[in-house]
Amino acid sequence: MPNNTEKNYPNGDTKEPFLNGEDEIKGGVIYKGGKVHDTKNGIVDEDPADEALFTKVQKFSVTDPEETPERKKKLFRYNLIKTICLLLAWVANAEKHCPEQRNIVPHDQNTDTMKWLKFIFQGMMWSVKVPTIPDLKERTGTDYNEIGIAVSLRAMGWIMASPIAGYIFDRFPRFRDMQLATGFILEAISVILKPWASNFQGLTFLYWMEGFAHGLYGLVGNAMIIDMWQEDTSPPLHAMHFGWGFGAFIAPMIARPFLGTRPEDEEAYNSTNFYNSSQINASTATSWMNVLTDVQNVTVIPTDIRVNNSHIEVPYIVIGCYGIFIGILFLAYQYLIPKPKLQKASQAVKKSWREVISPKQCTQGQTSFGLIMLFLGFLFYSGVDAQLAVIGTYSSAIAYEDLNFSKQKAALLAATASASSIGFRFITMIITKWCPMWILIYFELFTAFAMSVCLVTVGLSDPVLYWVFTCVLLSVTSPLWPGMMAWAEPYMEVTGSVVALWGMGAGITGFGLDIISGWVFQNLGSQASMVQTCICSSFMIALIIVIKLVMLKYGEKDRGASKQKNNHA
Repeated sequence: MPNNTEKNYPNGDTKEPFLNGEDEIKGGVIYKGGKVHDTKNGIVDEDPADEALFTKVQKFSVTDPEETPERKKKLFRYNLIKTICLLLAWVANAEKHCPEQRNIVPHDQNTDTMKWLKFIFQGMMWSVKVPTIPDLKERTGTDYNEIGIAVSLRAMGWIMASPIAGYIFDRFPRFRDMQLATGFILEAISVILKPWASNFQGLTFLYWMEGFAHGLYGLVGNAMIIDMWQEDTSPPLHAMHFGWGFGAFIAPMIARPFLGTRPEDEEAYNSTNFYNSSQINASTATSWMNVLTDVQNVTVIPTDIRVNNSHIEVPYIVIGCYGIFIGILFLAYQYLIPKPKLQKASQAVKKSWREVISPKQCTQGQTSFGLIMLFLGFLFYSGVDAQLAVIGTYSSAIAYEDLNFSKQKAALLAATASASSIGFRFITMIITKWCPMWILIYFELFTAFAMSVCLVTVGLSDPVLYWVFTCVLLSVTSPLWPGMMAWAEPYMEVTGSVVALWGMGAGITGFGLDIISGWVFQNLGSQASMVQTCICSSFMIALIIVIKLVMLKYGEKDRGASKQKNNHA
């Protein structure tokens, strides 16, 4: 049944004027901070000259559309086409068919293509470090322990920026494109400068800067998709993260031709790399006096001298410039591209910081449930980051140091793992329309646990086995980030602040485990690193069982109540 408020439409208008709490109806028009919206003809006047239009305020009615079969069919077609568009990144965002009558303000919102490009940049930025870590280590004169400390500062930057980003996202929805652009440009600058870091301190600062910038924009794309799709979040959210996997595949391939070489690589070190050294041959000297004079030339092949001959600044510049380009496009969306007439805003534009951080705001007044879900989500993303602390960062380094891979072959390993992740993300993007999210997450994490056990037992005994187990592990863990958000959406409102808090879990864990992982790899070896991954996988198995039990106890949210709240916000 339609839900009617105490208001009446002005001038007999039968079209919903889409107001929020700050709008005014005056003489059949909506005044929105300098803009006039004609509710009958959809006319927008950016600078109204006729002040006589603004007469007395009239009341109106807001009526929810009835869920007719035709409307449901139309909505399904819309969602399906939108999912395909998200994947292919060809069609721009067009919110012509509003699934629900929700808060609408005339703020600028980026296209799906832009969001997909955003995730490609994230994947490229994140993955370029995997094959280049050995070269960064050699350029800065550090070891893997110090590299781990430097990388951990990225997580610290993320921790510092995430609460700021979450508050801005919920409180100031009109500036989301500016928020994206700022984060992109700052992160791109840090990426470009990284190969020129000549010492540990400089590399550490650039990783911190990268993490802070990523924290400013990282949650915005996720929260926007959840805000638009609601109960149908899973397929489009997985489609967005498909772009991340695509970028993660491209980055190692861009870096591969510019990586340094191992001194003993035959194709890189030929006879011109040999040098003659005059040495005394004591065994052939005719007398002890001749030891001082019997000198012969011997050829010395340097087998352990690692003078870095890479050109990794090239892929870093390419990826950084791409990020700056995307940032400029978002600035254009914020300031130059005409704003759409009616666009969805965040479902609840909070008025105070207390409302933004209140746990009951995301669970329809159930404070205890809100606290529990925020804590469990925090632990979940902590565990996801913990699982990837070793394999996600040091997979190429382990192959290079322990399995005698060349840097180019190790980069190919990273690219293969990313390609496997792309394939699995594509599969999950399709099946999440029909498969319950908890079943998919259970499958992913139990498979990840099995692969971590295989890595501990036989993974380091054979390069092919290591390659296979690593690819499978990274593939099944790749959809976990969008998966948890989609799993939680039927039970709570996944707002920008919620995503920010959960993301802080990954940041805090990353800060600690990046340091620990680097120390373990440097001092205890690859086998201990594999054990670390297995322990983290075991923790995740226990955690998802607890999360499922909590969700069963409290049940799904009342979507009807959410609609009514949004209409009266």
